[in-house]
Amino acid sequence: MFKSDKFYITDIWSAIYVNSSSYPSTRSYYRGNIPAYELAYRISGENITTFNKKSLHNLPGVVEFLPKGIKNAEYYVDKISDGECINIFFDTNCPIFDEPFIVDTSLDTQLRMLFTKFYQIWIGRKHGYYFECMSILYQILYRIIKINQVYLPQNLFTKIEKGINYIHEHCFDENLLYAECAKICSISYSYFKRLFIKKFEVTPCEYVTSLRMKYACELLNTKRYSITEISETVGYKNVYYFSKVFKKSFGSSPTEYMKKESHQYK
Repeated sequence: MFKSDKFYITDIWSAIYVNSSSYPSTRSYYRGNIPAYELAYRISGENITTFNKKSLHNLPGVVEFLPKGIKNAEYYVDKISDGECINIFFDTNCPIFDEPFIVDTSLDTQLRMLFTKFYQIWIGRKHGYYFECMSILYQILYRIIKINQVYLPQNLFTKIEKGINYIHEHCFDENLLYAECAKICSISYSYFKRLFIKKFEVTPCEYVTSLRMKYACELLNTKRYSITEISETVGYKNVYYFSKVFKKSFGSSPTEYMKKESHQYK
């Protein structure tokens, strides 16, 4: 979904309530540069949004995301049946995604309430409204991200939960043994790995590498530690191998990364 788990909202542009019955045309057409991200919660009705040739089918309970900064963006909305939606336009400190997508949130009874509350507070403009809307928008984003996480049935998750905890406890150990993850779960490693991939969409090794690289970024940002110290802290005794893995992950060496004024890792 989003490129990073670490971004913040810098501005809320507006919130609008749309009732498509007010528009007699069955197609609404838009073209130009989009200055802000858009989240649209469909309350009722049905439409299809085509954004730069990618089609999104919107039904009640679906949240639609449209990216900003797309030059000469071209999209149109085909109305299938009249309905209502609430749109929120906002900006962030860094790019969060450059493709449109939808998330079916129909099983989350809280999201409709959050979008409705956001809109009511926004148009009410009472003292402190902006800060309350900012808080609600973070809640909305959190719930959307949570819903979009890969689902693993509880009975299967229980089979690998101890192994996942082991990884989190030992991810910075130089001699982390992946076979131990399966052993403490009393299952084969191939089965553990298969369930792990189903849950996280990456292998255990790729998952650990991601944790190590993100923590390395945090340590580099402090500019208090040498690259050798950071390498050892995140589990790599060989600093040259650490640098190789880091560059593969972020496109720059740890030294180049540390020289930059600001950083956002994926």
